[in-house]
Amino acid sequence: MKNQVFSYIESRQDIDQSAVERLIEVINKNTDGEFMNYLERREQQAQQHGALLKAEETARTMLVEGLDEKLVIKCTGLDLNTVLKLKKNIKK
Repeated sequence: MKNQVFSYIESRQDIDQSAVERLIEVINKNTDGEFMNYLERREQQAQQHGALLKAEETARTMLVEGLDEKLVIKCTGLDLNTVLKLKKNIKK
């Protein structure tokens, strides 16, 4: 249900931002703060996902340049399995 609400709100470009903020305030009040917790978790997950995608992009670039897997792991923070999978996909 929450995802449906978000999808609807995000799809509507014509909705007044202050109306959205009031809506969030009312929902948050009626859920004893759980809605804001949900919003914060969602934002944090999005940031983590973005950081992972950036690290993978950096790793791909490093691997294409022929750099060693150990250096790629050290510079990106990715684990060995992820780096090896990226390397395998590059060779295809």
